[in-house]
Amino acid sequence: MSILGERESLASKEELIEYLKRRIEELKSELRILATILAMLEPASVEEPIDPSERVEDVKVSRRVIAKLGQGEDYVRLVPKFPTVLPVDIKSYIESVVEEIAERQAKDGVAPEERARLKVKEGPDGILREARIVNLYTPLEKVKAKAALRYAGELLYQIYRKKDKGD
Repeated sequence: MSILGERESLASKEELIEYLKRRIEELKSELRILATILAMLEPASVEEPIDPSERVEDVKVSRRVIAKLGQGEDYVRLVPKFPTVLPVDIKSYIESVVEEIAERQAKDGVAPEERARLKVKEGPDGILREARIVNLYTPLEKVKAKAALRYAGELLYQIYRKKDKGD
């Protein structure tokens, strides 16, 4: 009878181990889902400056801060303060400005891999986290990039507001 009791306890111990492993996986999956939902609901925020020389300024519409613009040694970046997807037409606009800057750099003899480029960071949910234009060398290039990203941020906010109002 003691042998039967040991087998039952072994079976229940193995079942318990399997149950715990299965439950841990379920909880990990639930945690990933909750983290994604939180990322969608939480407004994006500017990360800590990449280097101490980065200057961060607000992009405002009617006294409301809608995004942050960061400028470093060779880049300018936009980080929206509201959840939004980067529409194709706004991305094309930014890319056209980047292409114009890159063409000018090509005339000045800048190597192709060192020319201006657009880098877009999106969350797993497709929400825009950051739009960055890199490889900017002259003040004029930075001014053009900042103007393009500022304008794009304002357009994104208008789209967000219309969608939020249900128009």
